[in-house]
Amino acid sequence: MKSKGFHTLLKAWLRLAQSGDRILWITGYPISEDKKTLALIQKTTARTDIVWLGTVDQQAIAKIYRAVNTVIIPSEVYEIGPLVFHEAIASGCKVISSDIGGCKELAAYYAERSVTFKAGNDEDLSIKIINPDTNKAILSQKEVLNFETHFKRVIAKSHFYN
Repeated sequence: MKSKGFHTLLKAWLRLAQSGDRILWITGYPISEDKKTLALIQKTTARTDIVWLGTVDQQAIAKIYRAVNTVIIPSEVYEIGPLVFHEAIASGCKVISSDIGGCKELAAYYAERSVTFKAGNDEDLSIKIINPDTNKAILSQKEVLNFETHFKRVIAKSHFYN
């Protein structure tokens, strides 16, 4: 679970004061074999601004994307092009992601809709959650695109495919 940055996300959120202005929705269940992660999970149970959604299917994920403003991708491994990043952007969400691998490249590509934080750095992530403009401007919600339109735009702008 550490490689996905789950512990970094929890630590960053727990740094923040509870606020009715933001809620962290986490898909999946609060389980881990790591004692430090279990301790973080236990701390989340006292918070009203952290909601565990359990396992959700693709239809539910699509509804979640439409309901949220920002998707956080705290990955600490080098992924080529995380699908969740594309799904979030295509759904009109803003993205806060780690600054490594495909996340870093996609954040640069979608600079007007995304911001990065130093991978594994919960303090930097908490700052970006509170004020994503500390890195670069994130514009207001754009149109929701279907995947075909989204990827056609990606390919049209790409130097690799042209």
